[in-house]
Amino acid sequence: MDLLVKARNKDEKSILILLHYFEPDMRSHSRYIKMPKEDALQSMRLAMIELFHHPPKPVADIHFPDLNIEKRD
Repeated sequence: MDLLVKARNKDEKSILILLHYFEPDMRSHSRYIKMPKEDALQSMRLAMIELFHHPPKPVADIHFPDLNIEKRD
């Protein structure tokens, strides 16, 4: 978790360590993407870096006023 926090704060070393950690999975998944392998890997790396810098909001924080849904505890 420390690496993720540092990566979110744009610490380059932490980002590189996390990308290295996920590299085998990205290589495995790149086989199913219809583009050159290196392009697919580069796209996945960029997407991960963007997620580190701009994490999505947790689902519990999303509010739908028109649906009249109550928040559960």
